[in-house]
Amino acid sequence: MSATYAIAALVRQGRGFVNDFNGVATQMLPFYPGISALGLSPGGVICCVVPRAGNEKSIGFNQLEDIAQNKEARRARDTGKLTLAGPLQLVQGGLGVVGRLPIFLSTGQDAQVFWGFSYVTLRFPQALESARLEMLRERGYAYELWRKNPETGERQRIEAWKPEALHDPVGRDLELPNGAWTLSLAPTRGWVQRSGLMLEGLVGTAFSALLAYLAWLLYAMRVRDLELEALVAQRTSEILATQRHLEATISAIPDLMFEVDLDGRYYSTHSPREDWLTRPSKDLLGRTVHDAMPKAQADRVLQALQEAHAQGWSVGAQICLPLEMGERWFELSVARKALAEGEAPRFVVISRDVTDNKRAEEKVRQLAHYDALTGLPNRSLLADRCHQALGAAQRQGQCVALVFLDLDHFKNINDALGHRVGDALLCAVSQRLAGLLREQDTIARLGGDEFILVLPDTDAVGAAHVAEKLLRAADQPFDIDAHELVITPSMGIAVYPQDGQDFDALSRCADAAMYHAKQSGRNHYRFFTAEMQARSDRSLLLENALRRALERNQLYLHYQPQVCVASGAILGAEALLRWEHPELGRVSPAEFIPVAESSGMILPIGDWVLQTATRQLREWLDQGYAISLYTSPSRP
Repeated sequence: MSATYAIAALVRQGRGFVNDFNGVATQMLPFYPGISALGLSPGGVICCVVPRAGNEKSIGFNQLEDIAQNKEARRARDTGKLTLAGPLQLVQGGLGVVGRLPIFLSTGQDAQVFWGFSYVTLRFPQALESARLEMLRERGYAYELWRKNPETGERQRIEAWKPEALHDPVGRDLELPNGAWTLSLAPTRGWVQRSGLMLEGLVGTAFSALLAYLAWLLYAMRVRDLELEALVAQRTSEILATQRHLEATISAIPDLMFEVDLDGRYYSTHSPREDWLTRPSKDLLGRTVHDAMPKAQADRVLQALQEAHAQGWSVGAQICLPLEMGERWFELSVARKALAEGEAPRFVVISRDVTDNKRAEEKVRQLAHYDALTGLPNRSLLADRCHQALGAAQRQGQCVALVFLDLDHFKNINDALGHRVGDALLCAVSQRLAGLLREQDTIARLGGDEFILVLPDTDAVGAAHVAEKLLRAADQPFDIDAHELVITPSMGIAVYPQDGQDFDALSRCADAAMYHAKQSGRNHYRFFTAEMQARSDRSLLLENALRRALERNQLYLHYQPQVCVASGAILGAEALLRWEHPELGRVSPAEFIPVAESSGMILPIGDWVLQTATRQLREWLDQGYAISLYTSPSRP
């Protein structure tokens, strides 16, 4: 029974808590071969027992309330002394005795309060093996170990061998906590009178030997108790040092840490910041994740627990919690704890605040897919959404309209009022245009004053309706920094599938239609036609060829003389630019001069014309012709 004192010392030293009780009790059991179980019952209710296997049914058993055991349990509590109850039918099955030692904790004011019991369980017949009762049987003696029930006074047999042979037995009382046990003994063949004194001497000798052995056994157990107490003290000191080190390590962790079961019920918490919790940490204990957070987030946590239960760990799950300080994102790392066989699974959950990372990711995504000035989708996101719209239209047999929109004379606003006003105007235009579209529509800024609209499930009639809405909206002035500004759009429209099968083809067609709208007077919209495509292709071809025409000597000047009608004398000559392409043939100035002007090639071509005409003039002057050179003031 001395094991109960060692356990009680641990409880008092830990002020009601024994760290790693399973490990300590497991090391103690080999020192007490007659004990089958060691346990604690705070408040009289069994909370832990070693070994757990075979004793599961005892968990939660209330020793102070059970009808069969409450009297002796209450007597132990009220007297403050170790008591031995039994033999009795154990809750976990079988017959045995239970030794209970009441534990009282000091309140710090010379008062003590009842904490609970440390107890040991001895099962029969294993508990009596160390008494070596079989030696009596080997020597031909019948015996019976019995006691009087302290409640009823009835004789209660504990162990016996051939009790029917006990005629005129001799007995010895063994004093035990809460009562005495009696060992009765008699020869199996009965007492023989002629040698009665000799037999009585033998019996006395046997009893003396047995009592001597029991005395030696008690002494040996006391020695082991002292060794065990020293070992327990050393072990406790090591455990406390390890516990302090562990607590210091955990306190240094900046993340939230919880111990939960498979149902998400909290058993312990570590919280460096209470404002990261949906409720105070002390209120979480005993509750589940569904009590502490919204359902969607709680379900995500349970999924991570199930994953960790299946494979031992889970990482990467993220949840967003609404807190008083605003929404915060947390990433979960879950690991399954190593537990003894038969114990319910437990998990350690580390919850790391990744809000700053999420915001940085969102910023990167914003920069990668949205225009920095207006917040509209950029070309990359526009192409993705257009691809999705075209895929849906192909599956459902629908049309998709793409509108290319350019602001007329926007450069004049930047030049006159500055880029700050121009940027503010672009933002205001973007907001107004976006407000006129449906939720499934997309408006994107390509750069400068160019915009593209993708209109899913929209044919030519619907696209024209949208374009007219945009024109009417543009008629309303914009108030920018005390300036009342009116800006008009020119729009080109292409429709899937007739004008193109992908985003690039449709955007080229809409772009060509937009330029046709500008050439037609601006502030209007035009649908793409095949003629526009041909004209656009021809213009692109001429522009590319014109850029190499100078270095390949394809340009030349044709001089048209000016003749005096009266005298017939040559007064001067007009230099006319001509282009002879080896494949395109002679290209009309009316066709290539506008291309040169729009592409910026007019400046180097004008310089070449002036240099060529000047050299020709020098030759004519050397030949005796009096000719003057004039240049047009309108030349770029």
